[in-house]
Amino acid sequence: MEKLNDTTSGRTLDAALTVEEVAEKLKVSPATVYSLLRAGELVSYRVGRSWRVDEADLMQYIQQQKSRSVPTHIDPVLTNESKHGHTS
Repeated sequence: MEKLNDTTSGRTLDAALTVEEVAEKLKVSPATVYSLLRAGELVSYRVGRSWRVDEADLMQYIQQQKSRSVPTHIDPVLTNESKHGHTS
């Protein structure tokens, strides 16, 4: 990803991603990305009539989603013992 230099502060800025680029990276439709933007779930800003998302903000969103995920694996041994009222 291309970096832009902010000459006023000396900082390096992440290049902005379009909605289509975000959708491609997340493997979802642009409509899903627009829903995330409208809901405020994904940090973004407008340039004219277009939305932009900094790559760092997209990565932060992905990390937040990973930490929100609930494990779906249930130990079958524990489930079986619970059904029969047995404890070890």
